[in-house]
Amino acid sequence: EKALALDRKLGFRRKESSDLSQLGKAYAALGKIELAIEYYKRAWEIAHELTDYWNEVSNLDNLGKAYLQINEIDQAMEYFEAQLTVSRSMGDRKAQGSALNNLGALYLSVAQSERAIEYFEASLEIESEVGNRRGESSALRSLGLAYMQVGQLQNAIDFHKQALAIDRSIGNRWDEGYDLSNLAL
Repeated sequence: EKALALDRKLGFRRKESSDLSQLGKAYAALGKIELAIEYYKRAWEIAHELTDYWNEVSNLDNLGKAYLQINEIDQAMEYFEAQLTVSRSMGDRKAQGSALNNLGALYLSVAQSERAIEYFEASLEIESEVGNRRGESSALRSLGLAYMQVGQLQNAIDFHKQALAIDRSIGNRWDEGYDLSNLAL
């Protein structure tokens, strides 16, 4: 909050957008999702006004995830689709992979597994193409969850094992824990 006040006073609009986004993340971590959404929206508005592509895409991602967290599916869909549109217009394949994974997660949350799988596969293809190992493991993990949801457990196990191998190879201990938990399930 002090950084935000100072950056506003000094007229550092890009920093103001970043500060707002960070406050949104802090409030989200505290479980105050509605307040987080307010900060993300203000951060996005500034980023959009400044054509600060990276912060714009980041805040669209944050907004979609926040709305998904409170089960406002239509709002989440709107922001994830905007994230994908902006990413495509800028030619940022890595951001496209993330947006596709987000859309898959949204469809998985409403038990539209087949549609989720399509998005996760598209995300995996892009993440592999751009060499984003963390994104690749996320897409594989997501595919594992989708195949669990449709009862294809061997496919789910295979995807979770692939995600685990990547996470171990890059030292991603946090997601390694998720991979192990998913394999146990």
